[in-house]
Amino acid sequence: MMKEINILCPVYNESENIHFFISEFDRIIGKYSEKYKFTFYFADNCSTDDTLSILKEVAATRGDVRVLGYAKNYGVMKSIYTGILNSKCDALAVFDCDLQDPPELLDKYIALWEQGYSFVYGIRASRQEVRLLSWFRKAYKKIERMVNPNPVLVESGAWFLDNEIIDVMRRNNNFDSYLPGLLSRVAYNSIGVPYARVNRKFGTSKFNFFGYLNYARDGLLSGTITPLRISVAIGLSLFVLSMLSSLYFLFAKFYLQIQFSNGIAALLVLTLTLFSFNFLILGIFGEYLGRLYLARSTQEPAIILYDSDRADKAN
Repeated sequence: MMKEINILCPVYNESENIHFFISEFDRIIGKYSEKYKFTFYFADNCSTDDTLSILKEVAATRGDVRVLGYAKNYGVMKSIYTGILNSKCDALAVFDCDLQDPPELLDKYIALWEQGYSFVYGIRASRQEVRLLSWFRKAYKKIERMVNPNPVLVESGAWFLDNEIIDVMRRNNNFDSYLPGLLSRVAYNSIGVPYARVNRKFGTSKFNFFGYLNYARDGLLSGTITPLRISVAIGLSLFVLSMLSSLYFLFAKFYLQIQFSNGIAALLVLTLTLFSFNFLILGIFGEYLGRLYLARSTQEPAIILYDSDRADKAN
């Protein structure tokens, strides 16, 4: 039997791009018709336009199109994650519907997969965006290297996963809102492919500036408990400061003969010491919470599957 490759595409209000997306990938996958079987999986994140109705019409006429319809907007990372877990294939390609990550990447991904790589991801060597956003990206990368000893090389966008990686994700079933971080932890034998990201042809991006900020926050907090250990560092620093202050007050009073207001020295040292203990206790709690976070599991949302076998659902 031919191996099957699924193409997973998360969508939200992308009615202008659906037919264009399918036609562009039909052009790519046509050359593999005698080697692989392809199936499209569209994960609709509760679109408010006619995206879902268009997808159901396409699924009713094409046997190689499936649609995952979500009950509400869970966010793009959650929709991709659930789509990955619901895929049944030998390999899965993930592409955004706007085609800013060119479909021609699929050729390179398949070639590397055939060479034995289990996870192939795109590296955006260049992109067309405003200069301020580029500056924020560079600043984020610098902060990430400070917070995370193992910075994530995987970017959101275009991925190619072997079924072995998908099975690992199914067994763990631990969702992370920063999916590139999760993939970088569970994937092995991986490789990146540099490419130039282009502007979308139709529609507008649904990802605004605050969406990028939330995404950056998830990236900094994902897979690491380093930020939780800041309390320990502050607590130790305050404790050292309180001890040094005690030594200074003793030295100043008995050797330098400096007179201080009654109780001011004791009050300052006691305050610093109590604050240091508070931060140390918070740091200990943070360690336990962080370990629970790393080992947590998240219940997946309910989905409805539409395909050509359920054409009646398209009407």
